[in-house]
Amino acid sequence: DPQVDVILTTGGTGFSPRDVTPEAVRPLLDREMDGFSVIFHQASFGTVGVSTLQSRALAGQIGETFIFCVPGSTGACRDAWDLVLAQEFDSRFRPCSLVGQVPRYRGVCA
Repeated sequence: DPQVDVILTTGGTGFSPRDVTPEAVRPLLDREMDGFSVIFHQASFGTVGVSTLQSRALAGQIGETFIFCVPGSTGACRDAWDLVLAQEFDSRFRPCSLVGQVPRYRGVCA
C-alpha cells in the first residue's frame, strides 16, 4: 500500500527454531539498512550487555516503504524506539533524519 511509509515488526529475530522473521523479510527487501542492526546492537548493549548478540534485528526498504524488524521483548522494543527510531522519525533531529527519505516528507530536512 503506497500509503504505508513504515512497517515495524516485533519478535521472531532470535535463534529459536520459530524465529524466522529475518528469513521471511530479507527476500522482500530492495535495500537492506545495515547500519540499523549495528546501531541497535550498540544501544542494546548498554541495557542488556552481550545478550544483544541473540538478536538478528533487521531493517531495509521494500519499494518506498521502510521496514524495521526488532526483537519482541519489551526491553528490546523500548531500546529500538527510545534509543534509535525515535530520533530517525523526528524531522527536527539533525543531521537529517530518515524522515527526509519518506516520499511524502522529502525536503523536510533540507
